Order: sequence, then C-alpha cells, then structure tokens
Amino acid sequence: MRLLVVSVAVLLLVGILAVGPALLGPPDYDGPGTGSVVVEVRDGATTTQIGAALQRADVVKSTEAFTDAA
Repeated sequence: MRLLVVSVAVLLLVGILAVGPALLGPPDYDGPGTGSVVVEVRDGATTTQIGAALQRADVVKSTEAFTDAA
C-alpha cells in the first residue's frame, strides 16, 4: 500500500513538473515597462514576425507572449 501511495505521488509530481510550465503560459516581463523603443514593422509581417522583432528589441520576453496577447 505504501509503495502505491509513493508511486502515485511521484507520478503526480512528474506530471505537474511536465505540464505546469505550459499552463502558466509563455514567459513575459511583469509590469508596464519603462523607457521607449522604436521597432519597425514591415508591411505584411505576420504576428509571429512582429513578436520576434519585439523580442529582439527586448520589448517582450518571448515571441509567444506577444502572439498569445495578440
């Protein structure tokens, strides 16, 4: 019985560690931000391309954070 309880606890822990980050969403910065930056968005750019440009300019922490918000 004790082995079963320990096994279930370990499986739950592994599941939480594997799925948890996906449930929290992509990493992004907290707060309203400071300063200013100019990012050129080319005509016809996709949301992913815009997100990548914003990530390169350090406006968002990840492209996924921008595409999820968009």
